[in-house]
Amino acid sequence: MKSLSELDEIRINALLDGELDGDERAALLERLENEPGLRVAHSRLAITRDLVAHAWDDAEPPSREKYPPQRRRRRFTVAAAMILLAVGFFAGRIIGPEPVVGVPSSAGTGQGQSDQVIVHIMDADPARQRAALDRVETLLAEGYQRVELVAHSEALDLLRSDRSADAGRVRELIGAHPDLRLFACGNTIARLERQGERVQLIEGTVRASSAVDHIVDRLQNGWHYIKA
Repeated sequence: MKSLSELDEIRINALLDGELDGDERAALLERLENEPGLRVAHSRLAITRDLVAHAWDDAEPPSREKYPPQRRRRRFTVAAAMILLAVGFFAGRIIGPEPVVGVPSSAGTGQGQSDQVIVHIMDADPARQRAALDRVETLLAEGYQRVELVAHSEALDLLRSDRSADAGRVRELIGAHPDLRLFACGNTIARLERQGERVQLIEGTVRASSAVDHIVDRLQNGWHYIKA
């Protein structure tokens, strides 16, 4: 893949930050439609920013005595570097970010392509959560053999038996597709439990130690990634 120019990287970051005017945004979106290399670069930057931003969403803030400021910064830098390495090195396995930028809905399962996909949701909006379930169903219908849905942060409600607005649909998906696995972020659950909540997951949901760690592990093992 042709390396990304400094100017294109600036434009993509501006798009992600919502800083492009109407004409500039339209022009860049058209290029994303027509330039596969630019789409991959956009995906890599978008996903890296999200994973780094949310890597410690649910971590309990350490006391000053336990971790002095320099050590806390160093620990975060190491965590961020690991995410950057995984996402950057395995960017070719990223199917695409949100479909509003014109990225194809799926990469297909042609010869030489992985049939393992991880779908990542962290949005509290019920419409976005339903869209994630739609994406999962589409992938399964298109023949992907192993599909995982990972929810963390505010999206955890989707997989909670006591909070999900789509619990019935989630149960139907689990029952109809034995190759579908659902993962809830253990860090998010631990944070809620520290706040006094009792978290009940929909039966069949697996508690992962960390959503970010799980995603990085899957990327390192050849899975495709979709941010729902």
